[in-house]
Amino acid sequence: AAIIKGKANTAHCLRFPGD
Repeated sequence: AAIIKGKANTAHCLRFPGD
């Protein structure tokens, strides 16, 4: 999930922690 890193990183952190 490097593409969404910094964008929706906060929301996706719940689904992709560390990704």
